[in-house]
Amino acid sequence: MSNRIVRLRASPAVRPSGVYATGRGVDDVVRIAATSPLVAWASRSNNDKVNTVMEDDRPFRVPLPGGSPPAFVWGSIGRLPSSESPVILTTDQERQTIWIVKPIDNGVPDAFTRTIWYAGTAGNQVVFKALLNNAPDAEKPYWVITNAK
Repeated sequence: MSNRIVRLRASPAVRPSGVYATGRGVDDVVRIAATSPLVAWASRSNNDKVNTVMEDDRPFRVPLPGGSPPAFVWGSIGRLPSSESPVILTTDQERQTIWIVKPIDNGVPDAFTRTIWYAGTAGNQVVFKALLNNAPDAEKPYWVITNAK
């Protein structure tokens, strides 16, 4: 995946029109919002830019586009993610998360707990979800990545 501006739609869909990841600024929780002209801040800011780190395994960072350095990148509140904790936009490189694009049945394994971390949703926020390696596919959150128009 090359550097491009995309929309990240939470799936499975929780509304007929879908909801998209969006953020307002540094240290703010990444939220989900419908793409609608009635929600002006969301329709302007829910185009997250996916930056490829390594092409082979497809890890990427998710910064908010259009900002000046340092970039606001998806990360954790603490030094390490914890289950159900929100994903935030951070400029702190130690808290920034590198995400791996894999087929729907894979995630990023945690060597200590044998769980896999996913970016899922809870309420109106994007949160870290910890699932066991053998969790059914139906329980695993996933994102639909489409080009922003």
